Amino acid sequence: IWRSPVTTCFSLLRTQPQECISLYTEYDYDKKGKMRFKNSMTDEAWKSNGLGDARVAYAWAESMYQNMFY
Repeated sequence: IWRSPVTTCFSLLRTQPQECISLYTEYDYDKKGKMRFKNSMTDEAWKSNGLGDARVAYAWAESMYQNMFY
């Protein structure tokens, strides 16, 4: 069984005021076998559930830094 990889991207646009954009997506194949995006959420969707907050980008970056260097 094939399981879709997940792509998550956070980009911090500015720090004053704090603003970021984000993208989350999975992948799928259509009936012709072409790959397509599935279950995509962009910054607009993430604003309503709290994940579009710049604090999320900082927390993610801190966790990546800790995983790489500690």
